[in-house]
Amino acid sequence: MYDTGLSAGFVVAVVLNVLFCLTPCAVAQHNDNWKIYDEPSGAFRVEYPPQWHILQEGNGRLDILSFPKEQSAHGAVLIRHGAEIQVLSAPESIHSVREWMNQEVTGESNVIQEQVPAAVKANRTCTFTAVSYENEFGPNTWTTNKVYFGECGRLLLRIRLTFFKPESNERFLKVLDRMAASLLP
Repeated sequence: MYDTGLSAGFVVAVVLNVLFCLTPCAVAQHNDNWKIYDEPSGAFRVEYPPQWHILQEGNGRLDILSFPKEQSAHGAVLIRHGAEIQVLSAPESIHSVREWMNQEVTGESNVIQEQVPAAVKANRTCTFTAVSYENEFGPNTWTTNKVYFGECGRLLLRIRLTFFKPESNERFLKVLDRMAASLLP
């Protein structure tokens, strides 16, 4: 455990499950035809569900939605009962998972360090730290965010699921876990 320096008076415990792999390790094969996204700059490769829609891509980033982007309201990405997942390589100004995590969660509400699920630990090319938090999306409207910060050799990656609170949808969490497990630098 170490203090992340968050001023909200809580300590986020970071548990790193150190996994080594000398060559890219195989991710479990699935038979449901998930799509494979290769980030154009070569920053990462990740699987995602075929029924999800790309919102934004490129420059070390992939944003996908569980619904067609045409259904989102002007000025807002999320819709009720929908979700967004963003995969992002670290900006050059970020040098560690701890630094990135501190930057992401500072000022957010209900920040909780979480256990990394076994399915995500199966990814032997990245070591993940999991955290969840809430943020205010608008007046009396909150989103829940579950985030995996990945250390993949020298590359830092973040994969974040966002959905409206109090909605809790296990299928979105399963999608996030599977995407994290499939992530390759």
